[in-house]
Amino acid sequence: TSWVAQQIGQVDFAYVGKVLDPVSATRRKAWVFLMTLGFSRHFFMYVVFDQSVATWIDLHVRAFRYFGGVPRVIVPDNLKAAVIRAAFGVDDQQLGWDLRGFLFAVSMC
Repeated sequence: TSWVAQQIGQVDFAYVGKVLDPVSATRRKAWVFLMTLGFSRHFFMYVVFDQSVATWIDLHVRAFRYFGGVPRVIVPDNLKAAVIRAAFGVDDQQLGWDLRGFLFAVSMC
C-alpha cells in the first residue's frame, strides 16, 4: 500500500547504553523510542528501560498527545513489540492493546 508522507508516523527503538534509572538508582540498559512524522520530520523521543508491548503502547499514546493528533498509518521499523503480532498472528485482545480510543493502521512495510 502506498501512503502520502503526511499520513505516516515512523517508529523505532534505539539502544542508548546504560542510563541511571531514577527509580532504582542503578544504571540500566536504556532505549530511546522515536516517532517521526513522514512529511514534517517532526519527532517525539522518550527514553525507556524496556521494549515491552505495554511500553510500546504507552509511548504511542504519549507521542499522539505530544503531536496533538494521530497519523493515519504507523510504520514500525521491525520492532519486537509490533512484529510479534504480525509474525505469529497474535490478535490485539491477546496482547492487551489499549490505545485509549486512538485509531490508526499499522503497515509492516
